[in-house]
Amino acid sequence: LLTGQLANILDLIETLNEVDTDGVKPTYTVSDNINVLREDVAVKSNQKNELLANAPETQDGQIKVPAIIDEES
Repeated sequence: LLTGQLANILDLIETLNEVDTDGVKPTYTVSDNINVLREDVAVKSNQKNELLANAPETQDGQIKVPAIIDEES
């Protein structure tokens, strides 16, 4: 089954190789849409306390999370 499917795919590729594409620009996208991104500017926000206030648990100025490595075993 797979051998037959592969043969069909290779036949299709050979058919495409017969098409004259000289002077045809490659198509990288079919849409004229352009991503509009904001300027990446670093801003010193000093919002550490506000961030920590949203965390369920903190310790020594950091967000405390459950341990993922059990060092006791």
